[in-house]
Amino acid sequence: MLNTYSVISYILKVTALAALYIAAGEVGLRLSAPPDYKVLIWPPAGIALGMLVVYGWKVFPGIFIGSLYTACTYLEIIPRLGAFSLDCITAIGIALGSTLQALVGYTIIYKLFGRPMKLQGPKDILKILTLSVFLSCIIAASIGVTSLYFSGHLEAKGLQEMWLNWWRNSVLGILVFFPLVLIFPNSKNILNWKGNDLKSLPILSLLTILIPLGLTFYAWKFSAESTYQRTYAQFEALAQENEKALLNRINAYKYALLGGVGFFQGSEDITRQEWRDYVTAVRVEENFP
Repeated sequence: MLNTYSVISYILKVTALAALYIAAGEVGLRLSAPPDYKVLIWPPAGIALGMLVVYGWKVFPGIFIGSLYTACTYLEIIPRLGAFSLDCITAIGIALGSTLQALVGYTIIYKLFGRPMKLQGPKDILKILTLSVFLSCIIAASIGVTSLYFSGHLEAKGLQEMWLNWWRNSVLGILVFFPLVLIFPNSKNILNWKGNDLKSLPILSLLTILIPLGLTFYAWKFSAESTYQRTYAQFEALAQENEKALLNRINAYKYALLGGVGFFQGSEDITRQEWRDYVTAVRVEENFP
């Protein structure tokens, strides 16, 4: 009976982690802003690491499943699941990178601070940032960018920019959402600060953090889109004005040439002086430089 309960509990945890990853991934993708629609922050990175710290490394399949689904959605593989393609391998590579990143980050934290995390001061927080965040995020960025490059989704000239963007998004995702997972209401004391267990925040207190945080991100997205639309409209108007001015100038030259053609066709013979008089009359150098 106990084994059955453990198996069911494990499946529920893995399923919950996969669902959280997918939902957080959707939020991250929706936070992308014009003009290039790059993702600003990747919340699944922080949620994945936090869930491993809370429930242990064995729930890592939830990260893989959630990341695989998110990658398949992003690469538009799901509508054509019947045909296995190079994109499927790419999605698997991205999922493996995300899973390894979380496992490596968790392993570093576990080896340094144990479980629950026993932190003695700011130096320990700096260790987490340096080793478990900045270094571990190299893994997903490197594997993900490599997978996209060899599948033809990314050109060589865009490798560095994509890698830096991927790494930055993962780092920001961990910095923001990893602490939120640790203080999420649960029955376990995950944090120990200078010998004292830190209790989880009540759900109401957590909402006072999450709601302004979400509003801030969406306000940034709305501001970025509004600025882009306004700038784009100004550019469109300026481009149309320049296009009209250019067409008017071209038409002026065309009509000047047609006038010369008509001058020749309306006369049996035109002397050099007559042509000079015509050119002088239309003031070519002033009107048609």
